[in-house]
Amino acid sequence: MEDLTLKRAMDAIRESVDLVKIGQREESLRLLDACLAEAESENRSNLIAMLSRHAEVLAQGDLKRTAGYLKKRLGHVPDQSFQLYNYALLLLGAGQAEEARKYACEAYKLSSALTTEEDRDLSEAILRQWPDIVEAQTPNNP
Repeated sequence: MEDLTLKRAMDAIRESVDLVKIGQREESLRLLDACLAEAESENRSNLIAMLSRHAEVLAQGDLKRTAGYLKKRLGHVPDQSFQLYNYALLLLGAGQAEEARKYACEAYKLSSALTTEEDRDLSEAILRQWPDIVEAQTPNNP
């Protein structure tokens, strides 16, 4: 089998949209899953990020699947803090509060270390949802 190319990935995305249009969402996601598996086996970060984002959109309404696609994208996108926060919110919505808090802590760590207005806004949003995260970030001094 030839390596996954951007053209083949884009063709899969277009085909997945066509499948959704005719009511075949599951088949659409299977197609994307196969393409994603190929991208992962070839360690193609840019294609993993693109395909998982598209699959996440098509899986909306299925929290477990949506979270799975978002998690695949972690590590393959530059805006880690925002992705971690979004993943934490999905986990929280799925009733996985402790796991959500872990990802929110990581998002807070990253966003509070940066100086853009967006990162400050993200830090504030995280603190609104998890106000005790600052304490969790501070090491205990005996």
